[in-house]
Order: sequence, then C-alpha cells, then structure tokens
Amino acid sequence: MSSIRAQKIFAWCALIIASIIISLGKPNGWDFFWYLGAGQLMHGTGDVGENFTALNQSWHNHEWLFHWILAINPDPGLYHLFLHIVLVLAILITLFFLLLKNSNHKPLIAAFLTIIAGIMMSSFFELRAQMVSYLFFIIMIGLLDSSLSEKKRAICIFILMLIWANVHGAFVLGIGLIALHRIILYISAKRDSQALLQDWWIAIVAALLAPLVNPYFYEVYVYPFKWIGNSLYKEYITEWTSMVKWDFQFYPYLIYTAVAALILYLSRPHKLFDFILFVLFAILPFSAVRHLPFYYILASYILSGSLCRLETRLTNTVEHSVLSGGTKWIVLSCAAIVFLSVNLYNNPVVRITDPIFRKYAYPTGALAFMRDNDLDGRIFNAYQWGGYLWVQGYDVFIDGRLDTLYPDDVFSEFTDAVTAKTDCRNVFDKWDMDIVLFDTVIDGKSPLLTSAVFGMNDWISLYQDPVVTLFAHIESLDKSFLEKWQTGTIPIPDEPMCQYAAGMSHLKNNGDFDT
Repeated sequence: MSSIRAQKIFAWCALIIASIIISLGKPNGWDFFWYLGAGQLMHGTGDVGENFTALNQSWHNHEWLFHWILAINPDPGLYHLFLHIVLVLAILITLFFLLLKNSNHKPLIAAFLTIIAGIMMSSFFELRAQMVSYLFFIIMIGLLDSSLSEKKRAICIFILMLIWANVHGAFVLGIGLIALHRIILYISAKRDSQALLQDWWIAIVAALLAPLVNPYFYEVYVYPFKWIGNSLYKEYITEWTSMVKWDFQFYPYLIYTAVAALILYLSRPHKLFDFILFVLFAILPFSAVRHLPFYYILASYILSGSLCRLETRLTNTVEHSVLSGGTKWIVLSCAAIVFLSVNLYNNPVVRITDPIFRKYAYPTGALAFMRDNDLDGRIFNAYQWGGYLWVQGYDVFIDGRLDTLYPDDVFSEFTDAVTAKTDCRNVFDKWDMDIVLFDTVIDGKSPLLTSAVFGMNDWISLYQDPVVTLFAHIESLDKSFLEKWQTGTIPIPDEPMCQYAAGMSHLKNNGDFDT
C-alpha cells in the first residue's frame, strides 16, 4: 500500500472516529424543541403559532427552511434527533477535511487540523440552525479558493446564499467574507483594475441579491443587525455574551490563538487576505461567544497552508529530524487522542444518548403532575424550557423565539422578574399568570424568583424536584382540586423535595386555600 493511500485511509478513519466521539459527548440543545414545533406547524397547518405575550406579533422565522426539514418526520424520538446531529456533523467534518486537503495536499495535516477544530468547536455542536451555518461557511471558503471562472463562481455563490439566508442569519458573515475577499483582491491585483472591478461586482451582487429570495424580502437584512444595538439580549442570552465571561471557552481560545500566531509567524510571509481575516475573526468572539466556531474554521484553513510551508522548511533545514517518517504522524495522532480525552473528561453532562436526558434537563416531573391533575393555564416559565413546553401545547410566557417573535418589553419584564429588579407579582398580575415553572437550583442556590414565589400567600407550591419547582395561583385552581389538596387526597411523589413543597403549601394560611 502506498504511503499516500495509507495516509488517506488513516485520515478518514480518524475523522469518522472523531465525529462519533464528539457527537456522543455533546448534549442536546435547548432550542431544538421549538425548532421542531415550528416545523410541525408548517407541515400541518401552515401556521407559525403564537403565545399570549406575543399576540398580533409577526414572527420573523428566518430559519424556516431548517425547521421545515427537521420536522419532515412528524414524531421524532430522541435517538432520531441524535442521528440528525451525527449526519450534519459527519457532512461538516468531511467537507472541512476535503477543503483543507485540497488546499495543501497533505491529508494527515488536514485530518489533524480538522480534529482539533472539531474539538474546539464541540460545545457548539447542537441540533440547531447555526450548526448548518458552519457547513455553508466552509463551502463559501472553498468557493473563494476555487479556480472557477467568475461567472460560475457567482452562480454558485448565488445558490449558496439563497439557501443560507433561509436557514440562518449568519449568512451575513458569508457576504462579509465575499466583500472582504474581493476588496483585498482588488487592492492586491496587478492586472487592470477596471476588469477586476467587473469581477468583484458580479460576485458581490450575486451574494446580495440571493438572500432577498425569502418570505421576508428585505427584512432578512434587518434581523441580523437587530442584535448589534440590543444590550439586553447580549446581557442575558448566554451565546451572545462575550467570550471572556466563559473560562472554559476563553482559555482554550488563548492557547489555540497563541500557538496559531506562532505557526503563522514561523511560516511567513502570508497573503494579505489571510492575515486580515485571521485578525478580524480572532476579535469577533469578544463580541459574542457564538462566533468562536467561525474563527476556528477560518484559522484552521489558514493554518493548513502555514503548517505545510513550515514542514517543508523544517525538512529542508534539519538533516536528521527526530520526527521523521511515520513517527510524526503517530505523535499527531496521540495529540489528537489526548485533546479528545481531555475534552470529554471536562464535559460531565448528561449525554443525548442517555434515555434519562429529559429527566435531568427538563421539567418532566412537574408536567406529569400537571397532567395527572388536569392543571393548565398560562405558564411563567424558565427561558430554556419555553420551546419544550410550547411544542407540547402549553401557553408559555417566553421561549427560544425571543429575538424573532417577542417584543423587547416582554423580555425586559421577564429579566426584571427573574433578577428581582421588580416585584415578580406585578408581572404575574399583568399577564394573569396561572402557573410558575422555574428552576429549583441555579449554580447551587435557590433562584431569586423561586424564593420570592415561595413567600407569596396567593401562590402555593405543588411539586418540586432537583430540576423544577411548580407553583400555582390559588385563584386559578379548580375548587375540587383545592379540596383534595387541602385534605391530602392528591398523591404526592415520594421524592423528599416534593414532600417539602407540599408541606410548605399547607403551612400557608394554616392550610386554608379558600379564595
């Protein structure tokens, strides 16, 4: 077997194994339930659904195509959704590997960089539209690096941007990448500037026009920039906060960037385009941690060529290299295994393949109690459970469609209530809330809102477990339920926390719940 063929086989095996391990090591995303619900509604009635806090609001569902495809199977199980992640991840890793291999013709260097990038990005691998954006971003880099004619490139860019704009708002990064590439090419080119200007014009126009083919026309350009000036979202939505607030992201980023900068320095000179892109995308995660994967993709692409040049220089300057022949590939493989092991060890979360995942992540116990006792009504819910509740038909206060459906003042009321900036009773009264489903513990402490509701005489605690505490407004409860609750004839789960919550409710008003 030839050395090149052996390297290719090894590279593909490494990629397949890495994709499986990384997939198994990642939890399900909070948002995928409302993604699924949106798709089911589009398949069923063509409606998009709305809540009492978003009545008469237009839903800018810019990810509609992703939701529609996700919900082709009307009743997916947890393992079916897991297969979605594996499929998308396998395609993503394969395309990224091919991009790097085609740019440097070194399959093992390409495989190593792909694995490292996958590890650095692994905490972002969830069943959500942004993961598909990573795919499109890789394809865009490949198109800009290809030898296609300008007209063919423009056609490919148009098709790519047409799909991307209907899947996720990160399509604006694709437009920015094209614009920057063409501007720098224009500056650096030695040929006639007028001829080049025409080439630049074709690619940019294709990229700008394609996104307009969507259900929202020009508004597709408005949505992505809505976040730029919205400090409220950036303060409370974790993925839009700065990377520096997340140690487990920030310190690996610093190490990766330091090593990358050293490699770039040793392998200089570089194209102006590569240098500017590296700097810009290295800065981008400081504005929002969700931009990190795009940085790792782009940096790996740039490092691919740099490592090849560096290897050639070392081979030519070192007569007897310690890492000669197959030894260097063994070292690279061991390094990848160590990175994978550390990544999985430091990620002690319930796996998506664990059948009890929902029990530890969602208010399943409280919902079972509600179903058993016919409890329903308007729910003031924890933000991360909104989609899970909404897709099951519950009337929630807020969910993951925050930025595309709900008015800003609704989210402001929500954050003020949960952070005790205002009396949560005012919000409950304004919206005629019937039920509160909120975290029992956050960071080892009882949340301010949970503690506050425990102290309200007109709200009683009906259920509590390590995940969720269920409260009900006394005036919203059926009289027959109150009588049964008052006499202790409603079965209470054996869990100590449930017994405690029930006891607390009976202590209120000396057990008299008449309203």
